[in-house]
Amino acid sequence: MQRQAGGDPSEVLENLAELSRKRGKLAMKIWAITGEGRMQANVLSLMPFGAFIGIYLLDRQYASILLNYPYLLVGLTVAIAAGILWIRKIINFEY
Repeated sequence: MQRQAGGDPSEVLENLAELSRKRGKLAMKIWAITGEGRMQANVLSLMPFGAFIGIYLLDRQYASILLNYPYLLVGLTVAIAAGILWIRKIINFEY
């Protein structure tokens, strides 16, 4: 079919292979450029939990007040999850 249309099948496959290699290189460049954002997302996602554990270890009575409000804990968890998803949406994009 390619010969009837005027194209060479081997040339089409070579062009496809070259395009695939270029897309792979672009994906690796994007991965390297967004590495800082991914690290920041990880740190910002774990920081609230680390801060709570630190406060809990230093002053259990102060931190236990938060544990008395389960709706607040659920709200905080939802807010953190929304932040994680938002950062992922910013970092990951189609190219």
